[in-house]
Amino acid sequence: MKTKMMEARIHEEKLKLQQKHDSDVQKILDRKNNEIEVLKALYKTKQNEAEETIQKLEKKVQTLVRESQFIRETKEKQIVELKKLCEQSTDSLNNDWEKKL
Repeated sequence: MKTKMMEARIHEEKLKLQQKHDSDVQKILDRKNNEIEVLKALYKTKQNEAEETIQKLEKKVQTLVRESQFIRETKEKQIVELKKLCEQSTDSLNNDWEKKL
């Protein structure tokens, strides 16, 4: 009878220790899960910031491309006008020389 009582007590103590162990493990898991959630939130925030920065930079690039295209077209027009002026001045000089000759 005493051995059965001792076995019952030992069994109870094992169950209590198992419950305490399970409780401790659950606390650790909860803490780690919370840490993971915080890291996920931080990562998501950083990712959103990076995407916003990328969008802003893409807009800037598009604006700069448009501006450079406009400048290039303007320079090409100026070059064409200058060529015409050179040709006209050359023609007028040639005419003047022909008249003098």
